[in-house]
Amino acid sequence: MNIVDPSEYNREIIPVRNGGAGRGARLLLPAIQEFNQRSERFAIEPWYVDPAPSRAKDLVAEARSAGVHARASEGRIEDFVRRARSRRPSPIILNLDRPLALAKVLGVAAETDQPVLAYMLLRTPSEELYGLRLVFQGHENDLKRQAARFFEALARVVARSGASFIVGNGGRPEHIATEPAYRLWFAQHMQANVPKVAGQAEPEASPFEVTRDGTSTLCLTIVENKRAWANPASLAQEVISDPPLPLIRGQDFAVGEVGPDGVRIHRVRLRKTDGKVAIRGSTLVNPEAIAAAEERERARRELERALSKAEHDTISRVRPAFTTD
Repeated sequence: MNIVDPSEYNREIIPVRNGGAGRGARLLLPAIQEFNQRSERFAIEPWYVDPAPSRAKDLVAEARSAGVHARASEGRIEDFVRRARSRRPSPIILNLDRPLALAKVLGVAAETDQPVLAYMLLRTPSEELYGLRLVFQGHENDLKRQAARFFEALARVVARSGASFIVGNGGRPEHIATEPAYRLWFAQHMQANVPKVAGQAEPEASPFEVTRDGTSTLCLTIVENKRAWANPASLAQEVISDPPLPLIRGQDFAVGEVGPDGVRIHRVRLRKTDGKVAIRGSTLVNPEAIAAAEERERARRELERALSKAEHDTISRVRPAFTTD
């Protein structure tokens, strides 16, 4: 495909530093291509940054074949964000598969007033698949730091993994089947919010959002209780007494609790009838939950070995909680 120069159509180019050039960035590329084809005002120009040799260059070649202007650099995205302090803030998109890497970039972005969008998949010890998406305006530095602390806590209880443990050979069939829905959920968010934050306008989405199916979206409020886990109902009531964003009766929202040894995600409904909260479920990711999940995995593997000796039919997963971009 021929690359069309956006300047030929007098469109404003939105330069975007994209941290990570792996699966997440590659699957987000069609959304950039679609945006550029449809928009008469803007064109997104990604600059992929990845420490792995040639990975960013390979993705640039793929982008150019799709008609998207793109550039590449080899290195860590946080280093590029730090150097951007002296330039006009431009959006950063993060497709990183490690929570600690995401936390580091958010911390640097809070120092440089850079707007940030980020996307991540999380498979919990209870075998749920969460999609997480974030968007922060340049000046929302307190929210960036709060998100950084959330991902730092998550990093302590997440296995070293990649996409294969979630949507690849080591993933669960139901997660693999629903990945396209999560990717579309990410893509729609990117398309709607990149031009907003680039123009220093309020995003269309909440700063933190999660999904459990790739379709329904829950606003996520982060609360830090590092001394002891809170009672879920009391925690939810505390949130609705002073919500960071308007909450609508009859709709669900989520609370991400940073606790003493991990994180919990509570799903909450603000009841339509009386305005009271109802806890619809909680997901815990901490060392004990991981140990219990590992024991379940061990028992499952033993059963599989008893049923079949064919190694290629055995799914071997060493850790139950995984993330990817």
